[in-house]
Parts: sequence; structure tokens; C-alpha cells
Amino acid sequence: MEGFDARVAEWTGRRNGILTMADVCRLDGSSDMARSRVASGRWERVSRGVYRVAGHPPTWESSVAAAVASGGPTAVASHRTAAHLWRIDGFARSRPEISVHRHHRRLRVAGIVHESTDLELADLTEVHGVPVTGFERTLLDLGAVVPWTRVEEAIDDSLRRGRTDWPELYATLVRHSRRGRDGCGRLRAVLDERYGDQVVPDSRFERFVTRLLRDAGLPAPALQHEVTDDEGITWRLDLAYPARRVAIELQSKAHHLNVAAFERDKRKLNALRLLGWTVLEFTWQLYLDKPETLRRQVRAALQLDPQRAVLA
Repeated sequence: MEGFDARVAEWTGRRNGILTMADVCRLDGSSDMARSRVASGRWERVSRGVYRVAGHPPTWESSVAAAVASGGPTAVASHRTAAHLWRIDGFARSRPEISVHRHHRRLRVAGIVHESTDLELADLTEVHGVPVTGFERTLLDLGAVVPWTRVEEAIDDSLRRGRTDWPELYATLVRHSRRGRDGCGRLRAVLDERYGDQVVPDSRFERFVTRLLRDAGLPAPALQHEVTDDEGITWRLDLAYPARRVAIELQSKAHHLNVAAFERDKRKLNALRLLGWTVLEFTWQLYLDKPETLRRQVRAALQLDPQRAVLA
């Protein structure tokens, strides 16, 4: 008995306190042993053939692990749940979302269940002790449940952090593409527009503002444009219209409210203005509350004579 319980403790310690009847047998246990531990309160029955070891810290990951285990042997965390497990920016903890092979669905699952005919293409792995779809498959699946703009933001975040690249995303689309395949259309839309982009927004804020300007009929600004001043210092602009010498700096509390950033920002702004650039600074709050003000000011700046500051 002690050996079995030790094996269970080691097993569930890596799997968020969750085990199935198949795990019990794998650990040289039996259904009678499982029933006795439920009766004594050492285990809690989550669903048919799925157990949680008493005393294990209740976490979001344990609730996801329980949903996956309840979904049957083919189940894995997927879609928005997988995105959070992979720590893709913009996806918070939410109701567990899992995928199972079609016709293998179980009824009592505390979460959202998707049926799939191609999980064998999903590069299944384990993240934080939970079976989960592979990284690129997760990005593709997001297209089935969120707008394409959020898919684009997730791809930007992934490219920025070096977690994937354009060829790998295209290969994923090709592998999964077939008529009616959920998610492929939105991934294809991003690839059609962006494939091969060498510059990726430094933040979601940059992508939001770029989209806001394009929706207003303004030309898309350059991302992360570099300008070298008279002292040979190269400054990187969040967004820019180089031909009109208009720079857009997006200020967030997370990245600009510290002494080093404050000093660097002032040096940067002075250098740009001496070079004849019009510099617009926008905060997250202004973007949320007064997007029309942001659009109007950018439009006005683009109508200025780019040489006016140099000639003044």
C-alpha cells in the first residue's frame, strides 16, 4: 500500500493532483484501492474514473487537468486554454477548453469541448502538467474562437518572442488546410497580409494603433523605424511616417514610469525635434477614451510641411 501511495504522490505531483483509473492501473493499483481511498477521503472523485488527491492545492491548472482527464484518453487542452498554458499574450485563465477525437466525446466535462478529426496533426505535448496542443496548432485553433485581429496579435507576440516564425506558421496552415477546417481562414488571412514581415510590433498597443489608423483611411505607419541623430545615436520609434517626419510614441505606465525610461525618453524626443520631426505622444488611456482625437491629431500632423521645423 505504501509503495502504491508513494507512486501516486509522485505521479500526481507532476499532474496537478489528478489521476485516472488508467493511471491507477499503470501504477499497479486496482479499482478496489481507488474506491477505498475515495471512501476514506484521501481521494476525491471528479468524474467517472477520474480522481483528485486530497490536499493538492486547488489551481486553475488542476481544473484544466481534471477537464482533460474527464474528456477521455484522446482529450487535450486546446484553443484559449492552450493559449494561456503557452503564456501567449492576451489570453487569461478562463473556463477549461479541450479537444477530443470526434465520436470520442464524454458528456460530463466541466468546460468547452471541441471535436476534432485531426488531433494526430496537433503536435501534442505537455505544458504545466497538462496535455495540450502544440504551439503552432494552438495559434491556428484560436482562429476558430476569436476574431482574426486577436489571432494577429497572438502571432505578433509569438514572433516577437522568437517562439515561431513565418515558415513554421505557413507549414502549419498547409498541414491542416482543408475545406471547412476551423481556424484556417483566419490564419490564412494573417499570412496573406503579413507573411515575411521582418519587423514585428514591440507591443500589442502598437498593433492596436496601427489598425485604428488604417481603419480611418490613413496610411499604415512604419513599425520600429530607426533614426540616427547628429551625435550618431540611433533611436527606435514606435510608429513613424518617415517621408513626413512624423513620429508616434506610445506611452505606457509599464515601460515608461521609471527613472531610466523617463531620462531616455526626453533625450529621444529632443533629438527627434532637432532633426525636424513632429512627435506625437499617446497614452493607453487616450487610445481607449478618445480614439478620434488620436486619429485627428495624426491626420493633422501628416498634413504639415515636413521641412517647416528645419527652416524655422
